[in-house]
Amino acid sequence: MALTSSMEAVPTTMSLMDSVFEDVDSLLEGPGQIAYFLNMMDGFRANDGVLTLATTNHPEVVDAAILKRPSRFDRVWKIGDPDLSCRRRYLSKFFERHLDEIEIAGVAKATDGFSVAFLKELFLSSAHRAAHENSSRIRLSDVETVLDILQQQMRAASDAYDVQTIGFGPPEDEE
Repeated sequence: MALTSSMEAVPTTMSLMDSVFEDVDSLLEGPGQIAYFLNMMDGFRANDGVLTLATTNHPEVVDAAILKRPSRFDRVWKIGDPDLSCRRRYLSKFFERHLDEIEIAGVAKATDGFSVAFLKELFLSSAHRAAHENSSRIRLSDVETVLDILQQQMRAASDAYDVQTIGFGPPEDEE
């Protein structure tokens, strides 16, 4: 496990080591994995100088033993979705050889509520759709079809999860 190797390296390098767990909600699903993870976080050896970061898109499914115990994850930061200007810059970069600026502006307006990951998925799925149609260029119709699918997925996901604030951080009304 990455945490083990990071902690073993600390005494020899004498510098801050880090461990990054992307999508921690899906990493700790099997039997015994949560207990092992928790033992490594607090457990059998000193872990001074180890910085651990974990990300999740679904904090509501992460075991409370990981999130709520002091000194495991002391801070929770919510990264908001990009605003219109930021979405337009990302989309311009992704679609620079495929769509004109007017089309990109329209797509940017239609992607309100999209994270950067969803914007990238929009590009990749549109490229896949264009390739499936034997086109060397992504057309606006490809983007619109994929955009509709992603918006349906986002609506279904928001209906499936009870969103709540967890961990440490400012109250919702102070953000």
